[in-house]
This record gives sequence, C-alpha cells and structure tokens, in this order.
Amino acid sequence: MTEYALVECLSNSKVFSIFGLILDIVGIGLLFRFQVDRNQHLSPEGHISLALAGSDQGEARKWHLYRKLTWLGFTLLIVGFSLQLVGTILA
Repeated sequence: MTEYALVECLSNSKVFSIFGLILDIVGIGLLFRFQVDRNQHLSPEGHISLALAGSDQGEARKWHLYRKLTWLGFTLLIVGFSLQLVGTILA
C-alpha cells in the first residue's frame, strides 16, 4: 500500500471519527476512575468522614486532583463527540 493509498483510505471524516472515539474512551476511563461524586470519602477540605474527625491536607489535594481529572474527562467526552459529529457531517 502506497502512502497515497493510505491517505486516501483514511479520509478526513474517518480521522475525525476515529480520533473522537479515542478521546471518548479516554474521557470515560478518567470519569470511571476519578469522578469526584463516586469518591464520597473525599472532600474539598480534606475532612475524613465517619471514622475520624479532622482534616488531612493530602486528602484535600487528592479531592482537587480528582476534581480536575473529572473535568478533563467530561471535556474529552465533549470534544470527542464533537469530532465524531464533524466526521459524520464530512462523510
């Protein structure tokens, strides 16, 4: 297969769709692992629920990291779906 044939095979619409799907998969993986709402034991202040009363700066940093990764996951999903839409329109 020549280079021209490969470029012809992967038209713009297919590239948009494939790249969008990859972003969707990465985004949903981030949400599955790091979504803040799923990690009820974390809080922005680092409060440790139930067992202990107090705050932990490490837990607060973890909550903020998980929050950022949650937003990144949602952003990747939105961008991925948008790219798939563009690929479908171009097809």
